[in-house]
Amino acid sequence: MKNSILLVCSSKPIEMCLHEYLSPFYKIEITETTPEFKAIITDKPLSLKDLHQAHPEASLFLMVEMGHISLDLSFPVKIFENPFYLKDLKEALEENDTPQVLVLPPYKLYPTSRRLLNTQTQETENLTEKEVAILEYLYRHKNKAMSREDLLKNIWNYSTEITTHTLETHIYRLRQKLQTLDGQSLLVTTDEGYELRI
Repeated sequence: MKNSILLVCSSKPIEMCLHEYLSPFYKIEITETTPEFKAIITDKPLSLKDLHQAHPEASLFLMVEMGHISLDLSFPVKIFENPFYLKDLKEALEENDTPQVLVLPPYKLYPTSRRLLNTQTQETENLTEKEVAILEYLYRHKNKAMSREDLLKNIWNYSTEITTHTLETHIYRLRQKLQTLDGQSLLVTTDEGYELRI
C-alpha cells in the first residue's frame, strides 16, 4: 500500500505538477480526508503550525522563494527553495522513514533534535541518543511489553549473556521524564519487560 502525502498548495499548476510526478510512488491527497499522512508538502509557511497541530506525525516539506523565509518553529520542517529538482524532493521523501514527531500523549518526541515536549506544561527535556533509541523501539511496539533481552540486543547489540545495569539506568531516567500530571509514567515495568503505554 502506498503512503499518503497531502499537498497544500496555493498554485494549481504546482499542485498538478507535484501530483503527476509523485502519484506513481505515493497516494496523493489534496484534502485532509485521511487521518494519517506520511508527509505534507506546502508552499504556505503560515499554515505550518496548523498542519503540524492537525497531523503531528507527518513530516513537513515547505517550498519557498529563495531568501524569502525565516522560520522560528519548535518542530522540524524541510525547506526547498525554488527552483529545485523534483527528484530531490522525492529523494527527501524516500529518506524520511522515521517520523519527525512521535506522539506520546501528553508528550511529543522529536527524535532528530532529541527533545521531549510536555504539551500540557510546554516544558522540554533533552534526551540522550540511547534514550531516543529506546523510546523509538518501544513506540514501534507500543502497548506491548518488550523483554530486557530484546532491548539489549536491538539498542546496544549486546548478547543475552551480558550482565549490565545500563538498560535499567536508562529506563529509570526515562520513566522520570515520562511522568503524567497524576504522577504515573507512560513507561512501565511488567513481568514480561518494559512497556510504553499510550
